[in-house]
Amino acid sequence: MRLLPRLRTPDGWRVDPGKFCWLRAIEWASWPAFVSQPVIPLLYLIYPWWAVLLTVGALTLVWSRFCARFANLKLAMYGVLFARAKWLTIPTACVLLVLRHHPVLAALALITPVAAGLLGPTAPVGPIEMMFYEQICILAPDQEDAASANSDAIDIRDEDIPF
Repeated sequence: MRLLPRLRTPDGWRVDPGKFCWLRAIEWASWPAFVSQPVIPLLYLIYPWWAVLLTVGALTLVWSRFCARFANLKLAMYGVLFARAKWLTIPTACVLLVLRHHPVLAALALITPVAAGLLGPTAPVGPIEMMFYEQICILAPDQEDAASANSDAIDIRDEDIPF
């Protein structure tokens, strides 16, 4: 039986590689919607809400056409860190919108993560997940059995992970 390593994320948490690759693939499939979460509430202060959501939705649709051809795990990992900024920008935008007498836009800013989630993913997640598995140099769970039959299969341990 092959032992899969446990990865470290940029902030130091240890995660299961299967879950890690799957989550990053979901985020990568809807990258514009995912990464723009911290920015969207601030854009409500400048642009009409429908124009902001329409633009992000259009960018996500365009992205979904080619995101499965190019998958960058490091960029996906740093995107997670950038997306965490939403916990600062959303409350800030809500306060500013309420002070400017736009309570409906403030409510919309509060549900921005839900709205961004509804915009994606529109691309198939499986191929992206497999690319991420290849980038961390381990086999996907469905490929493990075939590799264990091969005598050249090597066990990967925690020390071998480049992160």
